[in-house]
Amino acid sequence: MRLMTVQWLMIVALLGLSVGCESSGKPKETATGPSVFNKPTKPIGMLLEPEPADEIGYRLGWASPIQLLEGQAITSVSALGDMVLVVEDPKNIVTALSANDGELLWKVNIGSDIESLFAPTRDGQQIFIHSASRFATLNARTGEVEAVASLDTPVSSKGIYSADHRLVIMSGTNGMVFAHNVESNFARWRYRLANRITNPAVLVGQDVFVVDSGGTYAMIEASSGKPLWRNRALGAVSTTPALQGSEVIVASEDGKLYAMNRTTGRDTWQYLGAEQELTASPIALGRLIIQPLVPNPGIVAIDAINGEEIWRTDITATPVLTRQQDMLLYTTTELISIDLDDGSVNNKVPTKKLQYVLPIGGDGGILLVSPDGRLLKLSPQ
Repeated sequence: MRLMTVQWLMIVALLGLSVGCESSGKPKETATGPSVFNKPTKPIGMLLEPEPADEIGYRLGWASPIQLLEGQAITSVSALGDMVLVVEDPKNIVTALSANDGELLWKVNIGSDIESLFAPTRDGQQIFIHSASRFATLNARTGEVEAVASLDTPVSSKGIYSADHRLVIMSGTNGMVFAHNVESNFARWRYRLANRITNPAVLVGQDVFVVDSGGTYAMIEASSGKPLWRNRALGAVSTTPALQGSEVIVASEDGKLYAMNRTTGRDTWQYLGAEQELTASPIALGRLIIQPLVPNPGIVAIDAINGEEIWRTDITATPVLTRQQDMLLYTTTELISIDLDDGSVNNKVPTKKLQYVLPIGGDGGILLVSPDGRLLKLSPQ
């Protein structure tokens, strides 16, 4: 057992993977001086007060600060089951909190300052996280690195995880989409599109949908990489596809929103009413497809069944989730509730500065995250 431990440490050193771990919340010292976890800036104050939270249908849950070092920035926040994972750059610090009470579980430093980490995925007691060139497997309970591998194709966006096949599917800057086997730590299959791929693929049941920047898209069998069908939009695509029922939704710079049958690839409907390039990703929320308009202000709500416009508003905000009668959105300084039927504003409440708002827990709860590292969970009333 000791020999295996020594061998693993040698492998990590050879690959240049620097790893630090903190489970007790106390700073660690290294042979060269204080660790990256020393001298944090402690954020102060709640992101939302109880009264405005109540006005928009929530009650305050736990609050937990991520103590960012000077110069550090949060690049992703992911709610993965009973954990919340926060990734920071440029020191590649990953912090794990309990989704139940916000308690610090562990904090690790992965890789070097010259690479950035994409948002992680998870399967039970394993967490998968990668940079553009390396892939790491972490123990979800302790944060310890269990394995690391080099990627032979440069990656341009976060991977998606297929639990059925134990594959993380990633997109490359060279137009290559490939499936990384998390058990062998080698690629199982590769498939090339025509142009650079800048956005994540979408898992569609047992298949994978991917679109490149030139508008070429394909549905691929997740287990084997076999193409099931392939087509292209009339314009470039700089957005991430959305999945709604039996359709895949793609926003294109030709001004169209395409809904394609996931089995055949044929268009179910096209939305042509934007009258501008679509450069923001569509969001599937219940019976609606929400299409943000950029750079023009506003969002359009489109019927997911037939592609007809239901309403539009000039509010510039990011959708979070739908509730029974309304949709919740956020800006950097507000939470906004709008009516699902006509897009009118029901309520808006001020917040401290926000960077992310995301669903958490599966019960309609949300997590507020500020740029300075404050997190606040809100539970539905």
